[in-house]
Amino acid sequence: MSDTSLLSRREVADRFKVHPRTVFRWEEKGLLTPVRVGSRIVRYDRQQVEDLIQERKEDA
Repeated sequence: MSDTSLLSRREVADRFKVHPRTVFRWEEKGLLTPVRVGSRIVRYDRQQVEDLIQERKEDA
């Protein structure tokens, strides 16, 4: 997985227009799987984020 396929919590929040804390809650609920790249650095798979965006659009 290349670095370009990973998004920061802020980038995910910006895509959904939500607070980064909301992204963390989604992680806790199992909606997003974090990729730890350091002890304090978390990233998310771009494809998983895109899939979640699509699911949320279909549910709306």
